[in-house]
Amino acid sequence: MKTHRPITSGIALLFLVALIAGSSGGHAAAASTTTFSGQATAVRGSIAAVPLLNTLLPCTPQSPKDFCIVDTGPLTATQAVQGGANEASLVCYPSGTNCFIQSPLGDPTNGAVAARVLHAEVVAAGNKSRAEASVADLALNIGGVGVSADFLTANASAKCTNGTASVSGSAEVARVNSQPVLTIGPYTIVVAETPNYDVLAYAPPAVRALLPPGTQIIINKQASGDNGSGGRQIDVTALYINVPTVVELFIADVHADITCAALAQCPGPHAFVTSGGFVDPTGSNKQHFAAAGRNLTNWGHVIYRDTATGYTIHVKDPYGVVYSSFDDLKMNADAQGFDTSRLDAMKFQGGAILSWDAGKVLLVDEGEPGRDDYFQIIAPPGAVTKGLLAGGNIQMHGKC
Repeated sequence: MKTHRPITSGIALLFLVALIAGSSGGHAAAASTTTFSGQATAVRGSIAAVPLLNTLLPCTPQSPKDFCIVDTGPLTATQAVQGGANEASLVCYPSGTNCFIQSPLGDPTNGAVAARVLHAEVVAAGNKSRAEASVADLALNIGGVGVSADFLTANASAKCTNGTASVSGSAEVARVNSQPVLTIGPYTIVVAETPNYDVLAYAPPAVRALLPPGTQIIINKQASGDNGSGGRQIDVTALYINVPTVVELFIADVHADITCAALAQCPGPHAFVTSGGFVDPTGSNKQHFAAAGRNLTNWGHVIYRDTATGYTIHVKDPYGVVYSSFDDLKMNADAQGFDTSRLDAMKFQGGAILSWDAGKVLLVDEGEPGRDDYFQIIAPPGAVTKGLLAGGNIQMHGKC
C-alpha cells in the first residue's frame, strides 16, 4: 500500500475553488483485513532559490525536495491495519497582525507563502480512509506576482463497499457573488470547479502575460488508480501551480487509499469529527474555523478567527464527545447553551461538541456539500458566533 504521495512537477499557488469530483471504483480479490493509507498537508512544495527548505520546514517523512507547512505525516503501520487518525494545525504562517501563534522558524520561504487557519487531518475508520486540508487568507508571491484566495480546501476519500474499493475527491474555493474566484496580480477571475481545471488556458491574455511561459495553475488537481495491493488510491490538490525550474506549490494537498477485506469491518457509532470552513452571519465578515476531535478523548484542535477583528483562538487537544443520535446531541447541546433551532433531524449525519477550559464548539454534519452543516462557538468574550456554513465542510468518521 502506498504510504506517501508521489511528487509531480509544478508549483501550486494561492487559490480558492469549490469543486465536486466524481468517483472511481475498482474490483480486486479482497484481502483478509482492510488496510488504510492517507496523508494531508496544508502547503507543500519546493522553491529553487531556497534549496534547504526541505530541512527547515520538513515533511514527514522528510522529502529530498519538498518542504511542508502543517503536515499530518502518513498513517503508521499500526494505524494502517487498526485505523486511527493524525492531525496538524497552525493559526498562521509565517506571522500577522493579531496572529497569536506564529511560525517558530520565521519565514524560510522568503515571502512566497502566507496563510491563516491552516488545518490538516487524516482519519481511517470503519470502511473508509479520508484526508482533508484547508487554509484561509492564502497569499502567494511567485516572482513578484501575487496569487490569493479567502479560503480553499480539498478532501480525498477511499471507501470499501461489499469488498470493493472506490475513491472520490473534491476541492472548494471561497466565492464572490456565488462564483469561485482566484486573484492573480490585479485581476480577479472566475474559475470552474471541474477536476484538473487549467486556469491559464481560460484566463484572459493579460493574466497569462503576468507569468513565465510554461506556468501551470490547476484547480482541483486529481489523480487516482490502483494502489498496488488490490485497492484504490487518490491524490487531490486544491491548487497546484508549476513554474518549471523555479517553484512548485501544492496548496491543500491530500491522499487516501484503501484495500478492502472480504467482510465489512465497521464500528457502530461515529468516532471522529473533522472540519474546516467559515460562517458569515452578516454577509460581510467571514468567521473562519478548523477543528478535529475524537470521541471521549483529548485529541485534535480548534482554530477560530474573526476576519474583521483579527480575534483568534487556537486550542490543542480539546475534549470531544461525538454523537450518532440527533436526539442525544440536541439534548446535550441545549443543556450547554448552544442554539439548536437551525438543526434538521432529517439531514443529520452526526455531530460533536469539543470543549476546553475557556470554551466549546458545536459541529454538526448535515450532508453534502456542506451548506447545511452547522458551526457554533462559545468562547467569550471574542468568539461567540454561529450559523450554517458558507464554505467548507463538517465530516463525521467511523460509521459505515
